[in-house]
Amino acid sequence: MLKSVQGFTLIELLIAVIIVGIVAAIALPSYTKSIEKSRRVDAKVGLVELSQLQEDFFADQNSYTDSFSQLLKLNSGDTEKYGFKLDNENLLSKDEYYLISFPADGNTNLARNFTLRADVVAGKAQADDKNCSWFTIDAIGNKTAEDGEGDNVEDCW
Repeated sequence: MLKSVQGFTLIELLIAVIIVGIVAAIALPSYTKSIEKSRRVDAKVGLVELSQLQEDFFADQNSYTDSFSQLLKLNSGDTEKYGFKLDNENLLSKDEYYLISFPADGNTNLARNFTLRADVVAGKAQADDKNCSWFTIDAIGNKTAEDGEGDNVEDCW
């Protein structure tokens, strides 16, 4: 009496591999976009928190500041507070995907206004996000974002 051998044929295995490849090709770009979108929260939360610190500073000093050392009330030699890391005159966001700065064109009258800007850090994973390359917030709560080509993008915030 002959026993039949159970198993997969080469054709069946190839079909299964092809199906898995197609599903991965469809799912991977969607997954990547989802990760990029979730990392944008790092910039948005950082800007909102720093904006609140600016308002606290204004309540004490009757003007805004363009110094992260003053804003974070860093002691001499300190480079980190509230999860932010000071990098020369700029600040790294908490997850270090964005570099936060005071843009030169947005802080001309610190008695009345300030602007904070978050740019993706070159060389980090978020640098591939061309849809929302940088974010800004100002003293009256105006929020803007631009893509990698300089176009204003409404749905980033």
